[in-house]
Amino acid sequence: MYILDQQDVVAAGGERLLFIHPESRDFLIKVLNTKHAGSRRTVRGFLRGFSRLPLYGFYISELVEYVALREKSAPCMHFLQQTLGVVDTNLGLGLVVAAVRDRNGGMAMSLEKIIKNGLFSPKHRAALDELLAWIESTYVILHDLRPCNVVWNEIDEHFVVIDGIGSKGRPSLRTFSETYNRRSNRKRVAGLRARVQRQLVAVASKR
Repeated sequence: MYILDQQDVVAAGGERLLFIHPESRDFLIKVLNTKHAGSRRTVRGFLRGFSRLPLYGFYISELVEYVALREKSAPCMHFLQQTLGVVDTNLGLGLVVAAVRDRNGGMAMSLEKIIKNGLFSPKHRAALDELLAWIESTYVILHDLRPCNVVWNEIDEHFVVIDGIGSKGRPSLRTFSETYNRRSNRKRVAGLRARVQRQLVAVASKR
């Protein structure tokens, strides 16, 4: 079992906390945010009775998605954060993923922060177009495609989706119909483009 200290959180979201793996900085451990877990018990109390994995289901979704794309020999897998497996921690079950970093060894900056800091360049635009084209051309399932869930791999200069991976609902029609999933991906890509454009306009208006 790995002992994780709440003071060592490197990133925190509504659902998860992120820690550097105790044995290697090349990996990270995602654990469930217990505050979020409590809200899910309240809001989805009725539905929890019908789910075998009411809390840790997203672990399976991410693992399945990574394996499924490998099975289909999907090209350019570097666009998706590598998922390595699960481990026991003092904060509950943890999901091990490959770290995405900048050139200085720090955590990779999200697309959202790049835009807010006025750093979005033609290079980023081209890389974003490349990522979104990949999403539309493969069978990847993403349920939360937002600028905060996409980070910049500064070393290899491409964007990586690090969260919102896999189907959120279980079972999901997207896992059974590739046609439906492609349609859903197109909507999510269009939504991300619109978010990015709104953020760029907002930043430009403040200058």
